[in-house]
Amino acid sequence: MNIAIIGCGSVGEKRLHALGSHRLLYAVDKDIKRAQLLCQIRKQGHSATDWESVLASPELELVIIATTNDVLSKITAAALRNNKHVLVEKPAGRNLDDLKKAAEALRETDAFVKVGFNLRFHPALLKAKEIVSSGSIGNLMFIRGKYGHGGRLGYEKEWRLNRELAGGGALLDQGIHLIDLSRWIFQGEFDEAEGYAGTFFWDTELEDNGFVRLQTKKNQIGAMKNESKHQKSTKHSNICACVNRRTSPRGVFNQRANRKIKILRFVKRVGYF
Repeated sequence: MNIAIIGCGSVGEKRLHALGSHRLLYAVDKDIKRAQLLCQIRKQGHSATDWESVLASPELELVIIATTNDVLSKITAAALRNNKHVLVEKPAGRNLDDLKKAAEALRETDAFVKVGFNLRFHPALLKAKEIVSSGSIGNLMFIRGKYGHGGRLGYEKEWRLNRELAGGGALLDQGIHLIDLSRWIFQGEFDEAEGYAGTFFWDTELEDNGFVRLQTKKNQIGAMKNESKHQKSTKHSNICACVNRRTSPRGVFNQRANRKIKILRFVKRVGYF
């Protein structure tokens, strides 16, 4: 496919390296040097600063949108009106109103939209999904997750903690991953939700910590914490799950099979996301 990447920062560059045999037609960024860099890395494509003119290209088939949150839905809607397929980075918008604009454009086209929930493709999470879907360990009772950014000097001045650009803090930025993963692993929707978003450390108007409890109709619980820490600059994550012994197949809890249960409890403990 002929692809345009709009937003050529670190996430846009990661998407570039995943293009495989597809063709980079355009790299677009308000900083032309960043767009030029992606074309140089790929040895392919044209650099540009005007995404609207790029979307009008008849050759273009798919648009990857990796900008700040304030223009995600605007560019998505414009791409759909030009009948281009879209991969938009999460959270796809700052709020519900942003998402409604993209949804309205989607109804008027045959093009597809996908949101970039990349953690679904982490090997450990794929394995967890496989185990849960197989039914070999019974029904899940709850999922507990913790995910967030490490801190760094000046973090409170970055775009992620700017309300106009980001729309929300830790809960919108990182918490959305845990909510998505919980829906995906439980294979269903939540019908109850409650939470709290607060600012505990950073001098910002957005939340640097968020706490959420979600519940399905089957009384399965998703409990999660999301944070922007004041410590070293790494991302951190921990997801575990608990199964209902009474619904587990006979024998799954013998000594040997207990190792299989631990696969689900370890599910993800990595530091490079």
